[in-house]
Amino acid sequence: TEMKNFNVKPLGVVISGLVMAAGTQSALAQEANKKSTDADQVEEVVVTGFAASIATAIDIKRNADTVVEAISAEDIGGLPDKSIADSLSRLPGITVTRKGGQAGTIQIRGMGEGYVFSTMNGREQVSPSGARAMEFSQFPSELINSVEVYKSPKASLIEGGVAGTVELKTVNPLDIKEDLKFTVGLRGTYNDQASDLYDAEPVGHRISFSYQQKLLDDTLGFSLGYAQLKEPKSQLQFEMFDYDFPIPGTDTWTSRGFKAVQDSGESKRDGYIAAIQFNPTDELKFEADAFYSKFRTQSNGRGIWADSIQSAERSAVTYYNNFVETGANISNATANGTFGVRTIIDNRDNTSKLLSGGAKVEWVHDDLSVSLDVSHSDASGFELNGNGIANQFKSVPVSASAPSGLLI
Repeated sequence: TEMKNFNVKPLGVVISGLVMAAGTQSALAQEANKKSTDADQVEEVVVTGFAASIATAIDIKRNADTVVEAISAEDIGGLPDKSIADSLSRLPGITVTRKGGQAGTIQIRGMGEGYVFSTMNGREQVSPSGARAMEFSQFPSELINSVEVYKSPKASLIEGGVAGTVELKTVNPLDIKEDLKFTVGLRGTYNDQASDLYDAEPVGHRISFSYQQKLLDDTLGFSLGYAQLKEPKSQLQFEMFDYDFPIPGTDTWTSRGFKAVQDSGESKRDGYIAAIQFNPTDELKFEADAFYSKFRTQSNGRGIWADSIQSAERSAVTYYNNFVETGANISNATANGTFGVRTIIDNRDNTSKLLSGGAKVEWVHDDLSVSLDVSHSDASGFELNGNGIANQFKSVPVSASAPSGLLI
């Protein structure tokens, strides 16, 4: 058998490569068309829950014409936080000030809460504290649909804050997909430390209800909402004072005393919201909304406070581990010296109320628009702080002595 050798020409190699590439692309195209045909069989992909809230917040930031941070809830009651203040604490550039464990006012990019401006549905809000700083703990997260924080000025904002503007938005009844929507939320809390404290409740709850409906061929819509927070307070504090008193003639330093206090109480907030929308034509729109919140925090502190005499002479001193003084006879105290165990009573009651509402009529025809917006915001606050200290041992006079065995 005679074998023949064929010379491979450069041009032939190029042509062969092009033919093979064309065949490969044709096969890939057929495969892609097949996958596309399979994908076309899927009618709709609906994203719900927390993922939908994140996607909506991203769209708000992407489409905004200024620097803005956003929080969005797909449904009313969709945010997991106790208040909008807790939701705001997760946004970049925002820090929250807490009082009694509750998140309240915020700072934007390091500027104080007095430079933060607050609105709801485009209307200015006043604070129950009597200052410019808004207490965002007044707003239940279950009743707020979205929050936008503007870090730079915008012409459509009312005045605007130096640090930024926080715009709260409630749900629009005509924006829901269903004709009727009813939502119920129930969350519970349990504090196992409450059993160690006197008169402390271990169980708390958060409940919420919302009702939304569209009527008259989607031209009329209204919504109602209610949210309640009941959070027991249980706190135990033990504080050893500074070891800043040296025993004369020794290298031993003693503490000035100690303080042990237990704090029990309750925080309760009730929030209500109502809104109505009526769009009889494409050119005429009417909307009105109202919000009310009452937040009461009660705190009952009880404890003891033991003080030592830094300027007194000691005798019959006992120590623990040759370092900490646990008992002594106290004498020759100066007039500035104090001695004894005090009973501490610290009762606080703080109640804040916020009422906000408004109505808007808007007429739009081609490039011409006319609107009338009337709003009202009213807030009040009441704070009672009762402190009581009962001395069980009075100040030690000069050349007097105190019983041995007092814990310092």
